[in-house]
Amino acid sequence: MKNNNEYKSDYDNLNNLIFKWYNKTETQKKNISIKEDLENFTYSNSKEFYKDKIFFSKNENILDELKLTIEFCDDNDELSDIWNYLQFMTSSHTISKNNIRIIKILLKDLNTNKYLGILELSGDFYNLGDRDKYIGWNEETKKNNLKYIVCLSTCIGLQPIAHNLNIGKLLSLLVFSKEIEEYFYNKFGYYYVAVSTTSLFGKSIQYDRLKELKLIGYTKGYGISQIPDYLYEGMIHFMKKYYLDDYKKITNSNKMRKINFISRLFGYKEDLIFHGNKRGIYFGYINELSKNFLNGNINEFNINNIRTVNEIIEWWKIRWAKKRWENLYSNHKIKLKYELKNMSIKEKFNEYIKQYVYNNYHTNENFKRCIKEKNSKSYNNNKLLKNKLEIYKKKRTLNFHEIIEILKWKEKKINNEKYFDNKLISHKKVSIYLSKEYNKNITEEMIKYYWNGRVMLHIEEFKDEYNDNYIEKYDWYKNLLNNI
Repeated sequence: MKNNNEYKSDYDNLNNLIFKWYNKTETQKKNISIKEDLENFTYSNSKEFYKDKIFFSKNENILDELKLTIEFCDDNDELSDIWNYLQFMTSSHTISKNNIRIIKILLKDLNTNKYLGILELSGDFYNLGDRDKYIGWNEETKKNNLKYIVCLSTCIGLQPIAHNLNIGKLLSLLVFSKEIEEYFYNKFGYYYVAVSTTSLFGKSIQYDRLKELKLIGYTKGYGISQIPDYLYEGMIHFMKKYYLDDYKKITNSNKMRKINFISRLFGYKEDLIFHGNKRGIYFGYINELSKNFLNGNINEFNINNIRTVNEIIEWWKIRWAKKRWENLYSNHKIKLKYELKNMSIKEKFNEYIKQYVYNNYHTNENFKRCIKEKNSKSYNNNKLLKNKLEIYKKKRTLNFHEIIEILKWKEKKINNEKYFDNKLISHKKVSIYLSKEYNKNITEEMIKYYWNGRVMLHIEEFKDEYNDNYIEKYDWYKNLLNNI
């Protein structure tokens, strides 16, 4: 039996915790999760040890020198530790907790014993409507044959070499190799006949133009990766204390179902699990037998006609790596910076950077002249752009983050979402809420002004804020403005 005063106090405390988190910007939420993850994550060696495991080369003939292979980590503690560290420190997600048919793989250069990328295969999601429609499944056939599809749950090229050589393309292709199929068969007793994966933000550059993977739809924008541990733990504590019978019913269910229970209990409906990032769903058959096998039209499947790892690597070098490397190398645009979460800005720069600049600068006078001209031109262009932007910003009443918050409310209204009181979103309500949130007078007219794009944001502002995915964010912004 609930103690009303104690229940109300605990309810209000958790509600306040949820409300404060819910109303933070997406950048603030992401920073909370990263900080929390870094505090809890443990690893066996120093970060210098792992950094030294990442492949890098500035040699012009890099593709001739590479001798690539794959390593399976499952039965090797040292390799698993390296894989876990690289996945955690390079991915926007924490280590996968999916334990259904997991296989972890490292892409390695045999000449240097260093790594260029990581892969993970796991059991595919049960609820993925666009995939089921694409295959032609009914519920009964899906129950019987879902195990024959693997999810490419991790596919990460390690920077900086991933950028320089299109490593993401290679990793995606390797899942369709004979060696990984055979390893899977030896471990689980059957072949997988198709591959499914999702991109972080809509259409993926990494999977684009690969004939092996086709964009077949988008997720609905629901997930739980954005929920920090401290908030989840508070929810579970509240459920166990006051709703133990309900908790027991879903104790073996996934995390999303538990969060959704609290979300509805506190009046958020499905808002807490809605992050709005509609991921692209990519799907690929292993060969021409796959679709008939998944639909139960044939009972046998073989991999006789699929490519080996070496065949895929050689094809990738010609199709995806050679032109990219030559273009970056000739234009002196080779990426030199690591991207690991636990490194300072100074540490992220590759140890070869000084040597790279020094050798070219002192041995090639033409290079020296071109770089000076390029730097001078770039400096002047950037200075001019920055000056224009600064003047532009001073004319605006609100800053970048405040304008983005207004546009997020516009997106909610377009999607027929409701305000906190479960009523329709209006300029007036957004004005009242944001005035309180930012402790400044944000009028209805100001909301309309930015809502309808009468003052434009510049792409450089998105670049400063969002770094690698600024183009997707800018496209989101432009599409939103087109929806007046």
